[in-house]
Amino acid sequence: MDGTVGGACPLHYNARRMKKTPMLQQYLELKQQHPDALLLYRLGDFYELFFEDAEKAAPVLGVVLTRRRHNEEVESPMCGVPHHALTSYVGKLLEAGFKVAIAEQVEEPQGQRLVRREVVRVLTPSTVTEPELLPGGERRFLVALSGKGPFAVAVADAAAGELSGLAAATSEEVRELLAQLQPREVLVPEEAFELSGLWPPELPNPVVTRRSKAWFQASRGEEKLKEAFGVGSVRALGLEPEEELLGPLGALLSYLEETQGRLPEHFVTFTRL
Repeated sequence: MDGTVGGACPLHYNARRMKKTPMLQQYLELKQQHPDALLLYRLGDFYELFFEDAEKAAPVLGVVLTRRRHNEEVESPMCGVPHHALTSYVGKLLEAGFKVAIAEQVEEPQGQRLVRREVVRVLTPSTVTEPELLPGGERRFLVALSGKGPFAVAVADAAAGELSGLAAATSEEVRELLAQLQPREVLVPEEAFELSGLWPPELPNPVVTRRSKAWFQASRGEEKLKEAFGVGSVRALGLEPEEELLGPLGALLSYLEETQGRLPEHFVTFTRL
């Protein structure tokens, strides 16, 4: 099982052989930084998607897939959405299980020079906190898993600021918890972690995000938790230094930091499951 979405930029278009305009070069550099997300690139009053991102997004968004000629050699699929309706369209992409990277203009236009753009936000199905992207107050759980049995399971409700965890869990306990939470997104180590045996077969496949083993180290998790909760020791949260559960808890916080641009400071509770 692997619900990872997006892809290296752009997959079936040979970017290395392209004669690149400055704008195309900038777009490809931003896409390379976020290969597993659909990149919405601000261009005037629109957010544009190109290449495979456009092919994936157009049917979900209900917009026409067109083509843009970048130069005499390069023509790409393209679609776009108006900037004033961004939230609505992003909601559709998240509901379909995509990650979305928003590239904004970060300086005023000056003559003919290309405007500098940066990715200012990455939104994923389980890290959104904006009420307008959570229809009906829906709870979106992000889960991180580590271990080879027993397992350590960390759970975040980013919108509510709640963090919880289950230590030394059996395969059956993990499966029952996942069936209860129905997370849209699961974070696992990239080193040979197999989710399929733990995922309840009756649930749709989640977005699977893989990060390095270093993200799941207990020592790293301990520091992330102390920083996020503003405590001097994880014992203040009912956790023990170096316990295995610290690893996936820290991975969740690192992922939220990656997608939101800063370490979240709104978490107020930790609960053992």
